[in-house]
Amino acid sequence: MSYRIISKLVDFLPPEFLHFLFLNSLKLRFFKKKKRFENLQTNVCGMSLENPVGLAAGFDKNAEAISGIFDLGFGFVELGTVTPMPQKGNAKPRVFKIPEFEAVIQRLGFNNLGIENFVRNLKKFKKKKIILLELTLEKIKILPIPLRIILFFTV
Repeated sequence: MSYRIISKLVDFLPPEFLHFLFLNSLKLRFFKKKKRFENLQTNVCGMSLENPVGLAAGFDKNAEAISGIFDLGFGFVELGTVTPMPQKGNAKPRVFKIPEFEAVIQRLGFNNLGIENFVRNLKKFKKKKIILLELTLEKIKILPIPLRIILFFTV
C-alpha cells in the first residue's frame, strides 16, 4: 500500500480503533522481523540490548503482542501498565485527534485485563529479551492509594 492510502485511512479511522488494529496485526506477526545491526548493540545496567530503542508502556497493556513488537526492531519493551484486577478505564470517547497540531490526546485510564491475564500471556513468550513491566496501584479504580512498581527483567 502506498503511504498516501495509509495516511488517508489513518485520518479517517478513530485512533482507538487504529491502536486495536495495529496491536492485533502484531499479535498475528503480520510484519517481518527487522534486520539486526550489531553496531547498535549496547549494555544498560548490566543488561545487553540489541539496540537502545525501546517501546514505552501503554501500547501493549496485556502482553498480547510481545513477539510482534520485537519483530519491529525494538531493543526492549515496557509492557503494561497493568493493574492487579481488570479495569475498563475511562468512558469513551477517550482518545482525541488534534489535526492542526498533528497530535493525539489519550486518557484511556489504565484499561487492561489484570495481572493474571498479563502473566498468562507473558509465559507464552519464549525468547530471551529485555522486558520492563509497570505494575501500577496509582490509578486503580478500587484503591485510593498511590503506588507504582516498575520491574526490569529478562524473559
